[in-house]
Amino acid sequence: MASIDYPRVAVVVVLLAVNLALVGALTTSSAAYGPYNPDWDGADTLRTTASEEADVRLAVSTETYTDVPPAGATAFVLAPEAPSEEAAARVQSFVARGGTLVVAGEDANATNGYLDAVGASARVDGRQVRDDQNNYRAPQLPVATNVTEHDLAAGVESLTLNDGTVVEPRGATPLVNTSGVAYVDADGNGTLDATDPFGTFPVATVEPEGSGRIVTVSDPSVFTNAMLDRAGNEAFLRALLNGQSTVLVDYSHRSSLPPLVYALLAVRASPPLQAAVGVAAFGILALYANRRRIAASLPEREADRAVDVTLDEAAVRALLADEHPDWERERVERVTEAVLRQHGTESDND
Repeated sequence: MASIDYPRVAVVVVLLAVNLALVGALTTSSAAYGPYNPDWDGADTLRTTASEEADVRLAVSTETYTDVPPAGATAFVLAPEAPSEEAAARVQSFVARGGTLVVAGEDANATNGYLDAVGASARVDGRQVRDDQNNYRAPQLPVATNVTEHDLAAGVESLTLNDGTVVEPRGATPLVNTSGVAYVDADGNGTLDATDPFGTFPVATVEPEGSGRIVTVSDPSVFTNAMLDRAGNEAFLRALLNGQSTVLVDYSHRSSLPPLVYALLAVRASPPLQAAVGVAAFGILALYANRRRIAASLPEREADRAVDVTLDEAAVRALLADEHPDWERERVERVTEAVLRQHGTESDND
């Protein structure tokens, strides 16, 4: 049985592990709400679920909004930041021409800045909403059980938040509301006080804007991998996706895509890059197909040339006698004959 070369096996295993880790680093992301983040706070499930219902487009720039036909398209913006005037104008045009925009965020300053820029009336409160009676494991994960009859809430029985807030409709139509015993933790002490707003609060609203509509959700965690395990949250996502042909996942405001995805998007967006990649791939294929012919045409190196070495019987015998002075003459003769015979076999094979 052949012995195992453990050092060589260890090197191969290490190389495989390093290459797998490299591939993982190039194709996944650890950024919160990232579409290629498979952890609990990522949006990998949002991307894959959306791909079951429609064509998914990842936007690293708001210019993508101009490439997507608004009718039958829904755009998701998670944890947004206030956009530039140019970016806001593109989003507004998308909605005004019939697109649906879903904005989910709990940070009042950033989210409200975005909502204001794109023309929405609704605003998020920013303070944590809690429910001591209707929750998933803890009061800071309230289960909103009051659902309005609306096509965007069809089949939805509840919505579970994770450290979320509430929505101030300001004319928007509530889609999902908390139970009647929820409260806004105004002072942030984690308990219901006399000064805390108490009762039913909207956590998702919808309002018309031009020919389209804007949906405001008070917690982007609703669409994360961990929270989409909740039946109501998945049902809400599918209701938002229902009947849509295109889903645009907007990450123009944050770096959430892995390097390889950025590269693929860059190639798709640039015909010259597509041509360059095609030429490079064809060249590599041609080189591989003609590798033997190319190798044969290269100048032969001195080190690669065969060297004809003729073994001298007397020299072999002298070498053995020098190396093994304790050997008997008969043994030296046998080994010499074996060496010469082996050399003769190798020469014949050559």
